[in-house]
Amino acid sequence: MLVHGNRAESLRDLLQAWMQRHPTAPLEPEILLVQSNGIAQWLKLWLARDARPDGRGGCGIAAALEL
Repeated sequence: MLVHGNRAESLRDLLQAWMQRHPTAPLEPEILLVQSNGIAQWLKLWLARDARPDGRGGCGIAAALEL
């Protein structure tokens, strides 16, 4: 899937929803292309956050990601 936009938060939320609806096979990495190392680090930290009841927050873990 290829998605582009100018609001990082919207893209992040779309990615989180996609990853939750379409999980990869065990031990298969999720490969993501981002603009910079800073964005990659920001995204990893967000995905590692615990999910909140209102649907906001991360996935609770950020493993097997290739950014």
